[in-house]
Formats: sequence, structure tokens, C-alpha cells
Amino acid sequence: THEGVGDSRGDPGTWDYADEKDTGIQDHFIFVAEGKDMGVKKVFVVGAGLMRGGIAQVCAQAGIHVTLNDVKEEALEKSLKSIRWSVGKFIEKGKVHEDLEQIMSRIESTVDYERVTEADLVIEGFIFSGPFP
Repeated sequence: THEGVGDSRGDPGTWDYADEKDTGIQDHFIFVAEGKDMGVKKVFVVGAGLMRGGIAQVCAQAGIHVTLNDVKEEALEKSLKSIRWSVGKFIEKGKVHEDLEQIMSRIESTVDYERVTEADLVIEGFIFSGPFP
């Protein structure tokens, strides 16, 4: 834990290093706003690839309702299947103590953007190939 790092507004907080043994994610830092409600209740994630599916999973495990969006229904189905498997493994290993169906119930999927206005936070990720400007 690294004290006093703070968030983008300068609020004090801590960064916890989540190692591969605990989360299956390597080199990943998680900001913990100790005892603070950051006001994010709904997240809209654009794209259902591996990274965005992982973002949707982490949000759902944290109690946040997620709308996972992609232009292809098949991509959404594949991502939801992967998330279900991953959460199941965390439960099996005792890393997550909530019911699988309860976590999955917080993830909705859609091929349109109608619900984007309901979100407190929109996350979009993309693959960049080429030199940085």
C-alpha cells in the first residue's frame, strides 16, 4: 500500500498492488478511496474484448451496475461467458465471497448506445497500432 497518492482531485487515498497470485492480473494497481463514495453506480463499457470484459467484471464484483456494449452480439456473448468463468474461478478459490448469479446480474449487454446517458462513467478502450504522435 502506498499512502497519500490521492486521486485526480487530490483526495488522499491509497494504491494497493494487486499481484498475480491474488487476482490473476499482473502489474495492476487499484485505487482505493477509503470510506468515500465516489458516486459511480452505473458504468457503460464500450467494447466487449478481453480488456473491457475484465473492466466490466471488476466493476460488477465491486457492486457497480455495468452495461457492456459492442457492435457484435457474438462478442458480447463470448465476453459474458468469459466473465462468468472468471468470477466462478475466483469464487472457487475463495477470493470472491458473493454469489456468481448476484455478480452477473449487475452486467447487462447491448449492441446499441441508448443507455449510455444513464451511466455515471463511460469507459472506452481501443487497440492502438502505430507510432505515437
